[in-house]
Amino acid sequence: RAADLGLPGEGLGLSATSGGVTVTLEGVLDDGEKAYIPVTLTFEDGALPDAGLQYYAMGLGNVPLPGAETPAGNSVKLLCTAEHPGLGAGDALTVNIPCLWATRTDAAGTSTAAWEQEGQWDFTFTLPQVQEPTVTDVPAGTADPETGVQIAQVRLTPMRVSVVFEGLSDSAGERDAMSQAQIALHFADGTERVMPEGGRAAGGAATGGPIGRPYYEVCCEYGGFIDPAQVTAVEVNGARIAVR
Repeated sequence: RAADLGLPGEGLGLSATSGGVTVTLEGVLDDGEKAYIPVTLTFEDGALPDAGLQYYAMGLGNVPLPGAETPAGNSVKLLCTAEHPGLGAGDALTVNIPCLWATRTDAAGTSTAAWEQEGQWDFTFTLPQVQEPTVTDVPAGTADPETGVQIAQVRLTPMRVSVVFEGLSDSAGERDAMSQAQIALHFADGTERVMPEGGRAAGGAATGGPIGRPYYEVCCEYGGFIDPAQVTAVEVNGARIAVR
């Protein structure tokens, strides 16, 4: 999908088999902080993945991927992430996966382990050109309608959207409210996409960061790749911010 969009990722097609499961890294797209890697698990010898389970690869992060709980034949697709502090474009990244596992979530939202397979799936590949974020500085006076906190900046990459709030609140309740904000993307074709509750990260600092002063940032991963050039606005709890 990243290649279809003309984004600076790389096709990989790297496969390794262990414990009756073949793990294939399909490609990699990097934003300078994380490598985003579409992964396919293929079950050998007639085994089939269980529908309704959420599969994971130890050593890699997972991004919620719509439809991943519905396997196709003997394969299931994941979108995984690998952090790489100190490495950049052109550097070699080694990924070691010692275990695969899956969980089942009941009606109450409780997840329990349902399957595990130990093995050794090892890969080394070169990090591609970094996909730089599209940054929009928000005009003064634009606030989150729920908390009243000023929105300072929005940042878009093909993998995630970040909303940067002005200041680092001392209130845990206010920070939680910002972390749970409803964030939606509006596209040039008139469609809208609401960000899921999963695949989020939030944090801030009293100095530095994306705006060079105290901030609180909420990042939402899409569960796939999009072209930031097609996004016309980011909406935060109803406050609509035009992006360039």
